[in-house]
Amino acid sequence: MKNRISIVHQIFIVFITFTALLTMSFYFYFTKTQKEIFENQFNQKNKSVLETVKIGLEIGLQNENFEAIQKIFDWVKTQPDFEWIGIKDSSGIFFAQYPESHMKESELLKLNNINMSAISYSKKWQTSLDSGIIYINFSTKSYKNKKEIFLKDVFISSLFLFVIVILGSVFISILLSRPIVKLQNIMNKVAEGDFNYNVEISGNKEISNLAHSFHFMMDEIQSERKKSESLLLNILPKAIANRLKKGEVNISDSYPDVSILFADLVGFTELSSKLDAHQLVEVLNEIFTQFDLLCEKYNIEKIKTIGDCYMAASNLPNPDSNSALNIVKMAKEMIVILSGIEEKYHFNLQIRIGINTGRVVAGVIGKSKFIYDLWGDAVNLASRLESHGMPGKIQISESTFELVKNKFAFEDRGLIKVKGKGDQRAYLVI
Repeated sequence: MKNRISIVHQIFIVFITFTALLTMSFYFYFTKTQKEIFENQFNQKNKSVLETVKIGLEIGLQNENFEAIQKIFDWVKTQPDFEWIGIKDSSGIFFAQYPESHMKESELLKLNNINMSAISYSKKWQTSLDSGIIYINFSTKSYKNKKEIFLKDVFISSLFLFVIVILGSVFISILLSRPIVKLQNIMNKVAEGDFNYNVEISGNKEISNLAHSFHFMMDEIQSERKKSESLLLNILPKAIANRLKKGEVNISDSYPDVSILFADLVGFTELSSKLDAHQLVEVLNEIFTQFDLLCEKYNIEKIKTIGDCYMAASNLPNPDSNSALNIVKMAKEMIVILSGIEEKYHFNLQIRIGINTGRVVAGVIGKSKFIYDLWGDAVNLASRLESHGMPGKIQISESTFELVKNKFAFEDRGLIKVKGKGDQRAYLVI
């Protein structure tokens, strides 16, 4: 009895001490690192906006395209947390700002602290005509709110975890102090996949064997499970993967209003003859990886890539009321990405995009190699709109236009002849 009580007390003390240290370490380390991550994300997002404005301003001034500059100016006003933008020329005069309230440079410098109510970012610009500085102010209110909510959630989670582990420690302490009967046979059954068992512990040696066998087995199971789940989620949407894991077969669904995007890299065939295999794959991977991040950003499902063609769709398998709007936004950012790639590598490379909205059938095909794919006239028309489109342009169908016509500026191309579809009205997103 004395040995049993001693074991219980020892296990309980070890668990409590370890849990307290682990919880405190988790709380302080996680809050510190996540605060830095939040701050870096906030800065990176805003700096990318500033960089985009700089590039647009330089291009617009060099080409004397003031309409393009106005569009960039209008675009930055819509960015999250935006407060003020000012563009100063070489003489030190703000020739463009919004809202129309002049700010002194000394005031801007005071804002360069993320813990204040606003933070200012600046970037030099230069063209053959002039040079100057761009200032953009962003509110830090949303950042602070997210940080406060996060710290509160982490504290509550840590406290809850501590209480749960204490209760678990009491239970495990009592459990591990009981006699073990037929321990090895039970653990063998668990290792074979039979999880319907009752553990009975009979002594210290058996406890050690149990811990070793159990931890080894569970580590192996968890490792293989994570590998299989990760592989499945790389191939299929999460909702579809969950249905497959539950045993559902021949998965197929019909969706009435899916927006499908096809994008093709114009000039990639010529480029492929100039690059070796490693360079070619590296460039293509860089482009498509950034496209994948846009899919995550706008709740869009990447369907597949075929060579240098990229296919994605929105409003499936999970519904999205802004699906058409989001996919057009994604298309516009894809063009910006290609522009950056072209400037980075000095490639003659553009992208041609086609979008259509309509009914599709979606499903999983294959046995040893799964693929989630779409079928239907809406898919075919989206592909045709891409192939009949123009480099550097987004061409959309009339059905997509009706869903987003109040959100963007368009150029009506009228009726165009589409192979296999006859005359179709098409629009270019400006």
